[in-house]
Amino acid sequence: MQAPDFSIVVPLYNKQAFVAQALDSIAAQDARHSREVIVVDDGSTDQGAELVRELALPGVRLVRQANAGVSAARNRGFSEARGRLVCFLDADDQYCPGFLDAIAALERNFPTARAYAAGYWDVWPDGQRRAHLYDPGLPAEPCFLVPDFYARWARGPFLSTISIAVQRQFVIEQGLQFPVGEKLGEDQDMWFRLAERTPLAYCNAPLAEYRQAVANSATAASPVQQVLPCYERLAGRLQAGEVPTQMRAGARRLLASHLINVARALSAAGQGAHARAMLLRPEARANLTYWLRSLPGVLLATGRG
Repeated sequence: MQAPDFSIVVPLYNKQAFVAQALDSIAAQDARHSREVIVVDDGSTDQGAELVRELALPGVRLVRQANAGVSAARNRGFSEARGRLVCFLDADDQYCPGFLDAIAALERNFPTARAYAAGYWDVWPDGQRRAHLYDPGLPAEPCFLVPDFYARWARGPFLSTISIAVQRQFVIEQGLQFPVGEKLGEDQDMWFRLAERTPLAYCNAPLAEYRQAVANSATAASPVQQVLPCYERLAGRLQAGEVPTQMRAGARRLLASHLINVARALSAAGQGAHARAMLLRPEARANLTYWLRSLPGVLLATGRG
């Protein structure tokens, strides 16, 4: 059997109310692009997996496993995939019309890239929407190679796991996987390491919808009060000289921004001493303007921690 153009991995955990919409958004993509959909039920306790099975949609395969977290589910789906390109769509999110078209065009027009992405929407139950793009000021849908992933990520996210695709064989050759057992930043870890290994081709249009305010979603988490493992690993790669030379300044700035954000969250939580220690890490000064702006508030909170 000929391999499909796309394998779309859908991790599913207690998203019965949304998974059919996610699958519909995949089915609505242009039929020119052959695809398979691998729904990985990660030990759901609702009826989401049964719903997928009962729908019996063409090209949709259900895989079930004991609960092990979203990284394990994504890795399992990737291991089952046969497509040339692999995408990841969470079961409570959706593709916009034209997503697969855009990814296919990026692959065709940027042969040096092994990863491809578009912008995305945050959407709320009340209908509010916010677009995340590389540059909102650019004309609609220009496509380009991202010149410095870390420098741009330091200013905020411009892609999401649900708006990215990777060449399956390249990821296998690089030995990349989502880190298992981590609840926050596990997707960033994958894209950081991928960006260090290949150019990223990008479409500056929001072509996926990231649903906010959903139960069992990391979007509802409180401000992060400890350094995420993906950033500690980035710090380690910087120290070891493993980050490409042209990306190091941006990576240092991104790491500094994360450390400062953690310090501010600790300060707001009344943990002044921990906040001060975080802010005084040498790496935090790589974003000096933000560091200086945050210093007075954190120092004032030290006596309260």
